[in-house]
Amino acid sequence: MYLQQINTAPNASNENIHKISSTGHFLTECSYLDSHYNAARRQYNKMVRSIGFHKGWSVLDAGSGNGCFIPTLSRILGNNGTIYAIDLSQENINSIKKHIDNENFACRVFADIGSITSMRYRSNSFDAIWCSNVFQYLTDREKEQTISEFYRIVRPGGLIAIKELDLSASYICPDLLVFWNIIKRMKFYTQIHSTLHTPEIAKIALQIDLEIVKHKTFLVEWIPPLKPADLLYLNAISQFFGNFALKFDLSEKELFFANRLINPFSEDYYINSKDFYWREAYAVFIFKVPINKSKYD
Repeated sequence: MYLQQINTAPNASNENIHKISSTGHFLTECSYLDSHYNAARRQYNKMVRSIGFHKGWSVLDAGSGNGCFIPTLSRILGNNGTIYAIDLSQENINSIKKHIDNENFACRVFADIGSITSMRYRSNSFDAIWCSNVFQYLTDREKEQTISEFYRIVRPGGLIAIKELDLSASYICPDLLVFWNIIKRMKFYTQIHSTLHTPEIAKIALQIDLEIVKHKTFLVEWIPPLKPADLLYLNAISQFFGNFALKFDLSEKELFFANRLINPFSEDYYINSKDFYWREAYAVFIFKVPINKSKYD
């Protein structure tokens, strides 16, 4: 099913309110990715270490963004490990290559432009795949193509780990019901639709003959007092939702809510609420490629 995308080019001003990279996808710009990772660093590192990657493995970071997860992955894999990172954004790949040149990683890392729906790698090339927050940008058909590609390029017995936002388990306070009223209006856009249906990733994988090793949801919560890294991310994501909401015909209450999200200098700024709470939920699916897989042999 192909759903409507918002036709928005990157903002020409200094403040890219939708954090768009050169790919045209929301929330993929380098500084935003850094802010998100830093605000959830402890939980994200725990996620990666829970997968079961082994030292010396060859791992594909599929849709790597600017490589936020590569330092942790490289420490797990050690000197004999290898990471291949692919992403659609040239600026994200440039960021990774800059770190490679500065020898900032604990194992060999290679980075290149590439689409995860159709990859040039040979069958059975990798021990494992790590794919973080990419499926939200894919249509249902593209998800099927991507998981088929993952199945093809991972060796028998290897692992495929997919991490994705589960928007259905997100929670914000105050005004939760107003937030969900606005989400209902956004849900026909691919990115919102996908994150509301994250658990269905498992269904697609089962159809392609992958074995489920684990499905675990990690909660990332922000409660005052907030650290500087928390504020940097929360300012960005609240402004994204607020400006997104303003594209719709809002009720008076919804309009007031959206405006509270976008102006950090206002007395009514949402993050300054005395009962502020923001929760995001990330589902991590770990699949195993069957030892006896016959397809692509």
